[in-house]
Amino acid sequence: FCTQLVEQTGVAASPGAGFGKAGEGYVRFALVHEPPVLEEAVARMAKFLGRGS
Repeated sequence: FCTQLVEQTGVAASPGAGFGKAGEGYVRFALVHEPPVLEEAVARMAKFLGRGS
């Protein structure tokens, strides 16, 4: 999922399993940009997931 997400949207995420067993099945994002950039990332992810236009 994380590889496809970054390849298709430019939005990077880390597999949650990399943070321990409890993270399995989750992803993590670092919210390190200004709000307008984060809003664009969310829009791209929504489209990737088939939930946006």
